[in-house]
Amino acid sequence: MQIRPFDGTIRDALGIIEVDRATFGDCHYTPEYILALEQDPQQRAWVAYEGGQAVGFVSAFPTHSLAASRWEIDELAVKPTCQGRGIGTELVSQALAEGMARSDLSQARALVATDNPSSQRVFARNGHAPSGTVHLLLYEVTGRVPRPRQAGTPGVRVAQGADAPLV
Repeated sequence: MQIRPFDGTIRDALGIIEVDRATFGDCHYTPEYILALEQDPQQRAWVAYEGGQAVGFVSAFPTHSLAASRWEIDELAVKPTCQGRGIGTELVSQALAEGMARSDLSQARALVATDNPSSQRVFARNGHAPSGTVHLLLYEVTGRVPRPRQAGTPGVRVAQGADAPLV
């Protein structure tokens, strides 16, 4: 197995799409979207190959908030026929190593579904434990885009200590 950074080629983009489809059953990405996304110098991805075929990938990027600057492990996928062989663990290990080598980031984080024991094991093998459970509400914003309210605005406060969000 060989793991290397995404190289900006159509081959890597098609490999990511193939792995995503095999893993999740559907993929809404296009090669053009992946190539454009990976042109952002903040966005990083690694692709695992075996026998010239993509078998896994991971993507990551930095986020910055009032609480911390983090390296976010965004998406991890390994073809089901290749799972259980350490590919996901090695992909995450490489992504974490790059992120934590950056001096502008203080933490790393991944949001893993509670019904995804495979990914939970991958992060445990990399020395990480769950720090809490997040319940998400998804909103589709239509029409105008709301403007963020600044701290100090009535009704807005910065969470600290036990009030700090887990995400």
